Amino acid sequence: MMHYPIDKKIEVIELYKKCKSIREISKNLNLNYPTVWRWIKKYNEKGFEGIKRKEVDKNPLIFKYIFEFKQKNPDATLKEIQKNLKKDRGISLSLKKIWKILKYQGFSGFNKNSTDSLFSDCTPSTKETKDYIKIAEHLFKNGNIKECARILNLMPFCPENEMLTQIPDKYLNLERKIDRLLSLYGKIPYSKLARKAEFLRKKALSSSRIYDSIRLGVLEVKCLEWTYDAENIIRVGKEIERQIKRNLKDKRLLFELFIGMGKAYAILNDYKKAIEYANKCEKILKNLKYGDIYRTGLASLYTYLEDNRRAWRCVKKIERDVFYYTPLIVYAVSGDFKQVDKLIRYAGDKEIGVSSGIFLSRAIKFLARGNLKKVEHYAKESLAKAKRFELPGYIYSLNLIFAAIYSAMGMEKEKEKILEKALKFVKKQKMTHYENLLKPILEEKISDCMEKNRFPRIRLYCFLKKASLSLKKDDIKKLFSFAKKQKMLGILCRDILLFPEIIRKAIQYRIEIPFNRKFLQLPCFNENIPSLQIKFLGSLRVYKRGKEIKVKLTPKEKSFLIFLSLNSQKIISKIKIIENYWEHKKNPDQYLYNMLFNLRKKLGISPYLLYLKKNYLYNKIIFYTDWDEFQNRIVNAHALLKMGEKGFARRVFLDAFKLIRGKPFERMYDRLSEDMRDKIMAVIREEIENYEKNFGSFKIEKFCKLFF
Repeated sequence: MMHYPIDKKIEVIELYKKCKSIREISKNLNLNYPTVWRWIKKYNEKGFEGIKRKEVDKNPLIFKYIFEFKQKNPDATLKEIQKNLKKDRGISLSLKKIWKILKYQGFSGFNKNSTDSLFSDCTPSTKETKDYIKIAEHLFKNGNIKECARILNLMPFCPENEMLTQIPDKYLNLERKIDRLLSLYGKIPYSKLARKAEFLRKKALSSSRIYDSIRLGVLEVKCLEWTYDAENIIRVGKEIERQIKRNLKDKRLLFELFIGMGKAYAILNDYKKAIEYANKCEKILKNLKYGDIYRTGLASLYTYLEDNRRAWRCVKKIERDVFYYTPLIVYAVSGDFKQVDKLIRYAGDKEIGVSSGIFLSRAIKFLARGNLKKVEHYAKESLAKAKRFELPGYIYSLNLIFAAIYSAMGMEKEKEKILEKALKFVKKQKMTHYENLLKPILEEKISDCMEKNRFPRIRLYCFLKKASLSLKKDDIKKLFSFAKKQKMLGILCRDILLFPEIIRKAIQYRIEIPFNRKFLQLPCFNENIPSLQIKFLGSLRVYKRGKEIKVKLTPKEKSFLIFLSLNSQKIISKIKIIENYWEHKKNPDQYLYNMLFNLRKKLGISPYLLYLKKNYLYNKIIFYTDWDEFQNRIVNAHALLKMGEKGFARRVFLDAFKLIRGKPFERMYDRLSEDMRDKIMAVIREEIENYEKNFGSFKIEKFCKLFF
């Protein structure tokens, strides 16, 4: 018997509705007359439902009984269903037949390669389901929303599609409302989705649909993870655990629930409970062959526990030609930057290639290589690209990266200020775990409870603080050994910059330092590498290792110094410089040599750090400007606004505007200076407009009237 696709049947019905005869339709579509007649007869009897394929012979009594029994008893076995069906309805059915019905209803036969247990990609898609979808899509395109909803309501389950999100609630039954809610995951704010899931969960419970209530409860837990609402996660999780009397057949749901519970206890600093749930997840992964997404989920839980060694062990088993965010961060924290580069190359030009996680991992990578300009660039990009629910963690990370940059430049006061602001932020957000991470760094002494803490990252910080206080050889060795063992060398290269005396002492002791050679060339470790802070948002000021140096420079020398500070390249074309400053001079090379000689002399810079060779200028000085600082603060302010933290955002905006002391590039008329002046003024004007839009014009003129 030949099986025709549902599209062909729909085409026949549409022609029939246009008053075409059966003979005419069969001739035009090259179909047998009896076939067309049979399809039209079924359509007249049952509507579009009559023309779809049937894969299971449906006895309404059996189907309804099995559906309701499985909903009330989600952990029921096939034998239990068989036994109760015989006892309550007097119907004998084979286990194979029961399994087929459960598969049709979406309770069994899950796809092992699915990416998530909650969503449609794990539910077995049947030919009948596909026919339902085709019919519904046809009705939806023709604007028949009510009939489309009726067809979707007949389905045992509905794969994710755009139709569901556009059909009003009043036309959908409970099953389709649940399917629609699941399809909205990641598309609407997680707090809103969690509230909707809670409402439907209670509705499902009142209808004795325990299985649906468990699915909705797990969805609620997943949404609450993103809002860091640990107490509510535990409350919902315990309710679900009470509903699972024995052992739920769908281990994916259990896995997602345990991951959420583990993260909640980690947020509340209950290491014992968190690791207990992590161990449960490990058992599920050992007994069942699930895909890489579940290993990534477990690795994510271990990152909450700050246990990068176990997280690294999970991600090492993941296929190399697949991209996930968690492995990227795990490899970056461990200092395995070869794997970071491989994953980034795989992401390529796709949408994932511009994600916040990729930019943050790049920032850590370039910090380990001592390239502060690129660190700053990628750190700002990571914050700008972060989604709203990711922002608290990214703001914390960004502040620590900037503190590390200030410390590397010898700007100790700025480092202390930004760490204090980071502490205020995490306290306001009630991010207890992040607060505990900052305590060993900021406190003068390490408390006993901190030393006994079981979180590896906190223990690492305790080792770090202890080594910075004692500067003993053994303490420094223990710090490096612990970081290496726990796979946290990547994050240590950031945090050890806050205590540069450790590296300086390690060099004296001739201890093997597990960092890149270029990292050890940063100014805070090497006195021969100068760091210059250039403030040009007003009269030019020059700082060397955090101390202002009094120096008289000509307008052209000032312009050239600012040009160097804004240029992130270590090798600059000589032609580019000459074209800007001495394009019409007879002997421009001599003017450039004189300029370099005077600058080196006035700033006390070695000729080996700023010199000409062939057609290029080589610059080994590390610069930092108040324009960099302005941009950093503005990015932070926008992130805080995005989070809804208007009070914090307003203060950060004002801190940024305080950097403006007057007109930059005053009395500098070369092409580069004029271009940069226009760009900077345009950015500042735009940010003033942003401030006034959100907070009004209060105090703005005080900081900016000199500029304009």
